[in-house]
Amino acid sequence: MVKSSLVSLFLVTSLVGLGLPNLGFGSTGGGNGFGHYVNQAFDFHVAGPKDWACDNCDAAAVQVRDPAVTARGETSQVWYLHAPTGTTWLRITFTSDFPANSDQELLTAIQTLNPTTTWYSLDPSARGGFIGYTSSSQGVHANAAREYYLVASKQVIMIDWQKDANDADSAAKMDLVIQSIDRASTPPQIKSIHTDKGPSESYNIGDSACLTIEVDDLRAAFEKAGLQTIDIEGALPHFSFKTITWLADQDAYRACFNVTTAFGPNGLRVTNLYIEDQDASRSINCSPDGKDPGLLNCWGSSSAYIVGQPIPNSQTVTIRPVVAAVNNATPDHAGPVVKQLHIDPTNLTLEIDAEDASGVQAAEVSFGQQILIAYPEQLSPPAPIDLSSVTTDGWNTITQMVIYDINGYPTLLRLPNNNAGFRTHQKFDTPAYYQILAWDGTVSMSTIPIVTFLKSGGKNP
Repeated sequence: MVKSSLVSLFLVTSLVGLGLPNLGFGSTGGGNGFGHYVNQAFDFHVAGPKDWACDNCDAAAVQVRDPAVTARGETSQVWYLHAPTGTTWLRITFTSDFPANSDQELLTAIQTLNPTTTWYSLDPSARGGFIGYTSSSQGVHANAAREYYLVASKQVIMIDWQKDANDADSAAKMDLVIQSIDRASTPPQIKSIHTDKGPSESYNIGDSACLTIEVDDLRAAFEKAGLQTIDIEGALPHFSFKTITWLADQDAYRACFNVTTAFGPNGLRVTNLYIEDQDASRSINCSPDGKDPGLLNCWGSSSAYIVGQPIPNSQTVTIRPVVAAVNNATPDHAGPVVKQLHIDPTNLTLEIDAEDASGVQAAEVSFGQQILIAYPEQLSPPAPIDLSSVTTDGWNTITQMVIYDINGYPTLLRLPNNNAGFRTHQKFDTPAYYQILAWDGTVSMSTIPIVTFLKSGGKNP
């Protein structure tokens, strides 16, 4: 399932255009439970410890001007994130009229503003894709620095930060704060996908097998509902008995499955994965590579981006899950074989004679719009199923039947030519036969006569 919701366009043309932040708090295991702050107009995200204050990181911030830049005629908004002691802090200035349209113009402008400072290029991967410069040759290992990021034409973020060398805990948290900086439009990041057992081990039928999906919870907030979809080989999407858990202390989702006869040597190979962040503004979708099914191609979508700028999440990234095999060389991916339908029109009962290597689970028997559910105890061995609740006086016809094996794989019986031109009241002396649609898409004619009968009180047409 691919979801894309580009619902918000932000034009940076006024003070209001600086944008309102979107505040969300998730359990950031790697960051000891950080809060998440987003300025969508500047495509900016940062996380901060929940015991730190973030002054002006709310709706009131759009009314704040920084005197240092107002004197140059620039419109700005300032956030101030700081530890309780106030000696470790990070100040973020969002400027919408900075004299720079390119990387080189940004460098020229900041050299003019800071003529005695030496500037070093920032690795974009270290700042979530932002292009910019820092005054620190030591990166996050320094105790203080000023940084500039070019967001878009004339859009610049200036960040000043300081760490208290005598407060090791706050300094360590500041390192995580800096690591959390990225573009708000960057999709959630998956670090790894793996089963509890390694690739040299294997599961047996009847085991419970679990997949762990580790995410970067420092750059986005997550919750249990964020894992919207996870499908694997052997567990059908409509019939997958699985449990999903969000492990906040491990920054990971855990999806556990019952290993059935439908699982095979590929083990818990992922066939579909969709994850959203906590406020559903960013998502990532993964599906198998066409040439290498063991490799996942993942791409993201976002509701936050800057008008006229490339969407940074448009690139596809690859992930290779590490999964253990299942000891089953011949997985059962076929639905039940229906041998015969036995109708007793006098007692209004039906017996379904069907078999499956894994066992028959259930059947849906349709008399037009009326549907009857048959359960395992009525199917194996075949037992009379009461039809009185789904039949009416007159002619009655089983127009369709879907029967499932214990793994959820179905077989469909339907009227020939998908019901085209078939009368649902047909005499027994001119028998017609059901068409079979198998799970693999194969269509064939069966030798099972269409069940049609006259219920007491009806009239022969």
